[in-house]
Amino acid sequence: MKKSRRVLEKEIFDKITIIYCKGNNHSVIPCSRCKEIMNYAHLRINSCTFGDDKKFCSKCTVHCFKPDMRENVKKIMRYSGPRIIFYHPIMAMKHLLSK
Repeated sequence: MKKSRRVLEKEIFDKITIIYCKGNNHSVIPCSRCKEIMNYAHLRINSCTFGDDKKFCSKCTVHCFKPDMRENVKKIMRYSGPRIIFYHPIMAMKHLLSK
């Protein structure tokens, strides 16, 4: 059974956030701040107006993240993007191919 676009995006976001949290030596994985960002991202992904036809958030014309959260997400993606291939190579390749 194929997972929906929203489910996949939330799974990927959780994994990159955990990579970021571990890499920045946060005391608990995920730490409360990273967990807050993950929960916020889940809410925004769930309420996306495009539904399962959504694009990647970075390619979207409608930015639904608050500016401060958007900056946090960018920071997480900048750190984890190049590293995810070592932690989750199959997921990373699928993600790149679906772009």
